Amino acid sequence: MLLVYVYGPDGLTEAMRPWLRLLLFPVLSLSGLALWKQAQLRRFLAGVRGKDRAPLSS
Repeated sequence: MLLVYVYGPDGLTEAMRPWLRLLLFPVLSLSGLALWKQAQLRRFLAGVRGKDRAPLSS
């Protein structure tokens, strides 16, 4: 989609500009941040999930 914006005709790119600003760029930013902080995100999610589970009785 980004390539269509860069290499597409002007009429098409003008119609796509709001969608790119409101949807594509934030999604790319958040996914890049998640990849960068993947280890911390996993630890956080494991901690959140671990607190919700009931302890096993033996």
